[in-house]
Amino acid sequence: MLSTWFTPMFAAISLSGAIALLPIQVASSKIPVPQEEFSFEVIEVPPAEPEVEKLEVEEPPPEKIVKPKPVVRKPRPKRKKKKIVKPEPLAQFVPKQDEEPVEEVYDTEPLVDPTPVPDLTPPPRPEVDLRAYGKSIHGAVVQHQNYPRVARRLELEGKTLVEISVNLEGELVHVVINRSSGHELLDKEALRMVEAAAPFDHLPVGYSESEVTVVIPIKFRLRD
Repeated sequence: MLSTWFTPMFAAISLSGAIALLPIQVASSKIPVPQEEFSFEVIEVPPAEPEVEKLEVEEPPPEKIVKPKPVVRKPRPKRKKKKIVKPEPLAQFVPKQDEEPVEEVYDTEPLVDPTPVPDLTPPPRPEVDLRAYGKSIHGAVVQHQNYPRVARRLELEGKTLVEISVNLEGELVHVVINRSSGHELLDKEALRMVEAAAPFDHLPVGYSESEVTVVIPIKFRLRD
């Protein structure tokens, strides 16, 4: 009796690290055959590593060491001594003995008088006696003196200097106290006397200024 049996065959196929088990059928039969137990091991095949091409690197030739040239110092040039040239003495001029002195010739013709220039200087002004004019003003002022009663009762005495300015016509321009007597009553009386005596005489003939200023003293004495 022919018996047909199946021998299971397995083929191991390695694709990128994966393993597939494929059954291979040899023959077929309707007669059941008891299956045999079997065991198997799965072996993983690692992927093949790509080969690395080795490149040969040529080593560079060693560098040549160039030694520096020694520095040669040039000798310093010697300084030349300067020659001092003495100046030659200046030639002195000596007149010759035989030279005759030159006589100077003067023109003896008489000089012509230039045209006379007229003298445009104004004639001197006639002297004006302002001292006499001041005395006339003083005489006119003292005639109006009136001793204040209060000053007489208090026995006040003193001398006031009054500054008076008058114009060409003798009119009073201004009057001020030049120096006080020390008493206000006497100073006020002196100013009143000047104002009462104005106007005064005209200024002397020949006086060219527009006004004149004189200072006169006014005395206040109880026993005079």
